[in-house]
Amino acid sequence: MALIKCPNCQKDISDKANACPNCGYIIPKSKNNFCSECGKPIPLGATVCSNCGCPIDEKSEPIVQAEVYPVKKSKKGLIKSVIIIIVVVAIGALVVPKIQSYKYDSNLSYTINLIVDNSVMIEETGILMHDVWYNSVFEQEDSKTDKFTKNEYGEFNEDFNDSLNNLYNDPEFSSKVYSLKENHEEIISNMKSLTNPPAKYKEAYSHMKTLYNDYVAFYNIIMKLNGNLLTYTEDFNEADEKISEDLEILRLYY
Repeated sequence: MALIKCPNCQKDISDKANACPNCGYIIPKSKNNFCSECGKPIPLGATVCSNCGCPIDEKSEPIVQAEVYPVKKSKKGLIKSVIIIIVVVAIGALVVPKIQSYKYDSNLSYTINLIVDNSVMIEETGILMHDVWYNSVFEQEDSKTDKFTKNEYGEFNEDFNDSLNNLYNDPEFSSKVYSLKENHEEIISNMKSLTNPPAKYKEAYSHMKTLYNDYVAFYNIIMKLNGNLLTYTEDFNEADEKISEDLEILRLYY
C-alpha cells in the first residue's frame, strides 16, 4: 500500500482509501490526475509531469477527471408500459366481442325485418297476379282487376296472358316489382355478412337460413311465373305458410 496526498487537505492518505479520513474528501477512482499545464494524465503521487516536465504543486488541487458511470435505466417505465399494454389488450378482449355481437345482432334483426317487409309485398303482388289470372280465365268481374282483364270494349280478354301482360305494364305494379327486386338484392348482401355468427347467435342464424331459403322460394314464385293457375295457387299458398311458420320460430329470439 502506498501513500498519496489528499487533493483537498494535502494530508498523507492510503492510495486504497475511498475518502480522506482527515477532511472527508471523496477520493476519485481514476488512477490518474491531469497536469494543470498541458492537461495530460499524470500518475497519482508524481511530482513532475512526464509530458511537459511541469512540476506538480503539492499545495494546489490537481485536476481530476470525473468518472462517468452508466445510468441504470429504471425498470418502472418498462413495467408501466407492459401494464398499459395488458390493460389495453384486456379491454379489447372484453369490448371488441361486445361490439361485434351488437353489430351482428343489429344486422340480423334488420335483415329479418327486411325479409318480412318484402314477403308482405310478395304476398300482395302474388294475390293480385292470382286474381287477374283467375278472373281472366273465369271471366269474373272485379273492380281491382277489370282494367287488366278486359279490353277497351269492356269484354274479357280471350287469353289470360294478355291480362297478365296488362298487369306487368301497369306503372304502379311495375314500381312495386322494382322495389321488390331492390330489397331482394339487399337481403342477399346482408345474408352474406351473417355467415359467421358469434356463438350465441348460431342457433338463431340456423333458423334465419331456413327463413331465407323459404323467402327466396316465395320470391321466385312470382318472379318466375310458370305452370298453371292451380299449381301457382298451391305453391304460392304453401310458400306463404312456410314464411309464417319460420317467423314464429324466430320470434323466440326477437
